Formats: sequence, C-alpha cells, structure tokens
Amino acid sequence: MILVLVAAWLGFLSLLVRFGILKSWTRWMKLSPLVMFLACQIFLLIPMSFGAPSGRAVVMKNTIQIIPSVSGMVIDVPIESEVELHKGQVLFTIDPAPYQAEVNRLEAALKETQQAAKMLPSDLAAANAAVLQTEAALISANKQAESLKVLVDAADASVAKQKAQAELAKAEFGRAKELAASKAMTEAELEANERNLAAAKAGLEEAKAKRQQAQLALDSQIDGVNTIVIQAEEALQIAQARRVKAKLALESTINGEDADVAQIQAQLELAKIKLSWTSVEAPTTGFVVNVSLQPGAMVLAEKSEVLSFVDESTQVIGAQIDQIHLRHIEVGQPAEVIFKLYPGKVFEAQVDKVIRASPSGQVAPSGFALESFEISPDPFWVRLAIKDKSLSFPPGAVGTVAIYTNHYKVSHIFRQLILRMENWLNYCRAD
Repeated sequence: MILVLVAAWLGFLSLLVRFGILKSWTRWMKLSPLVMFLACQIFLLIPMSFGAPSGRAVVMKNTIQIIPSVSGMVIDVPIESEVELHKGQVLFTIDPAPYQAEVNRLEAALKETQQAAKMLPSDLAAANAAVLQTEAALISANKQAESLKVLVDAADASVAKQKAQAELAKAEFGRAKELAASKAMTEAELEANERNLAAAKAGLEEAKAKRQQAQLALDSQIDGVNTIVIQAEEALQIAQARRVKAKLALESTINGEDADVAQIQAQLELAKIKLSWTSVEAPTTGFVVNVSLQPGAMVLAEKSEVLSFVDESTQVIGAQIDQIHLRHIEVGQPAEVIFKLYPGKVFEAQVDKVIRASPSGQVAPSGFALESFEISPDPFWVRLAIKDKSLSFPPGAVGTVAIYTNHYKVSHIFRQLILRMENWLNYCRAD
C-alpha cells in the first residue's frame, strides 16, 4: 500500500512537471518520495498494525469421531461421502440379532422372576409351617430318647422270658424223647415238642435282636446327646434357615420392587440400550468426509473410529495475530474476512474470543525439570464469528482477516483498501 502511495505521488509530480506547473525536478521533489515513504511507515503502517491488525485465517469446525458402542457386523451403510445429514439420521447399522436375542432372553427371565416374586409370601408361609413341624418332631425325638432306657429294660425282660420258655421247651423235648424211646409217646407228639423247642429258640433270638437294637439306639450319642435328638435339631435348623431366607427374599426390595426383579429389569434396560446402539445415528447436522465403511465389515466397541463426522452446527473462524499487534483487540470488535476460495467477496464478522495462550507456554505434568527450547513469539488465536449465520464455509478454507479496534480509526480505511486489493489478487494468486 505504501509503495502504491509513493508511486501515485511520483505520478502526480510527473504530471505537474509535464504540464509546466512545475518547471523542473527540484531537490525537494526528488527527496519527497523518501519522505513520503518514511511518513507512511511512521504515521500509517505502524498505527495500522495496532489499530487494524491483520492475520491469516482458517475455517474450523468440530470433527466427531464416530466410534461404535457395541461390536458386530455392519449390515447397512445408507450414507455417502460429503452429503449433508441431519441429526438422528442413520449412519450405519450393526447386526442387531444377537442383541435382540439377549433382550428376548431377559424379558422371559423377568416374567419368570416376577412370577417367583409373587410366590414369596406362600414360600414364607410354607417355611413357617416346616419350622412348626420340625419343632414338634424335636419334642417327639426328646421323648423318644427319654423312653429308650425303658425300651432296653423291657427288651431285657422279654429276653429273660423267652430264655425261660426255651429252657422249658428243651426240657419237655428231652422227656418226650425218653417217652418215645419207651413207646409211651407217639412219634407225632415227639415232633410237636420238637417244633415247640424250635419256636422257643426263634423267639429267644428275636428278643435278643430287639434288645440289641434298643441298646444301640440308647448308646447312639454325640457329646451326651442322642442322635435322634441331634437329627431333629438339624432338621429344625434347616427349616429355620429356610424361613429366614424366605423372609429376607420377601423383604428384599429396591424402591418397592423385588431385588431379583429389579436386577433383571436393570439388565434388560442395558440390553435394550445396547440394542439401540446397533443403529448409529448422526449426532448433529453435518456430513461424513470419507465413507470407507462397507456392509460386512466387523467393528469393535470403543476401539477405533470408523467414520469422521464434521459438525456443521458449529463454525469458527480462527485467525492468527502476532502478539505485538494483539494489545487493542477486544471481544465484539468488527472484522472483515476474505477467503481464497471466494475471491472478490468480503465477509463481515466480529471478534468472538481472544485466546491468550500458545503451545509454547503450556507445561505438561512431568517429574523432570523444564527442558530448554527455542523461545519465539508465537501468534495467538483470535476466534471470529461471521455475522450472517446462514453462511457456511468448508472446514480448512484459508483467507485473511482484518480486525478494526477502537484505536487509530483513521488506519481502518487503509486496512480496508489493502484487504480488498489482496482479495482481488486472489483471482490469480495461489499462495
């Protein structure tokens, strides 16, 4: 711009000399371009750098990495690259059959658990009845244990009685043999006495066996407690444990719902959520840069991105401004942006935010001392917003921004001229 002004001044002086207004090139006329150049530097270029700073600009949009939440085989990809999509539109579908089967299984399990929960009151009643029954059995066992000594005594008396009867039958059989030998008793009477002796011996053996059984029952003890009583006590403890379990199951609730039912319901809700995740939808308005995912591909949950989605709902114009020119920039100040993609067009904007930080000033957490590095005045980012909200620019579009601060406002005119000169040069300039 300064060179253009100097050239215009020289052209003006040449016209004055050509038309005779000035007779010839004087010394001050020859020095005037240098004076004008220095004056423009001091009174135009330097104030313009602070009052209307400029810098390179780029369009930035949020990119969402689409990572599937469930694993499976892709069965449908109904989208194309760089085609505008709306929020909720399906990007791709994972085979839902395994997840639908899990939902069906849990729904069946929920019905079964709900039915079992309805039976809990009757289970508790049955457990109470079983406790009462085993308590009665314990009382009976105690009485039976107390009567075992009486049974042994009765068995001893029975053995003595059977022994006496056996000895009497033996004596009668001996006399019968003598009588039969002298022909005083018939053979039939002898056989009858022999049968009586055998019956008496059998009765004696039976009485001995019963006596032994009664004695074993009396002697069957653990730590002084008869095993009949111990068995009854164990049965009572089992019944009481079952009653406690039934009572706890009846009282075990979460927000008024049976615990088992609540657990199955939670599993069912999670299964339904996973089933819904098989249909991956657009998170907002935007487009996919490159659709390389195809049906038949296997995707793994939360492993790596399969699509890169550009969010069209957010658009940021980022400009890099040198630190030395940043001092007067404030939020809300007007700005103008030109893009190489749209030569000849100037877009109105305003300062949205000044990011006063650069990567060189960030210290990462580390157990080591700071390493030495080359320090340079990296430019800071200034975020701009286009005033016309309906305009949408492709991410990565590059251009130039001019910010008009509240200082040195006379320099704004020259910055606008320079910006428009650059804008028209975009028709033929690539860099």
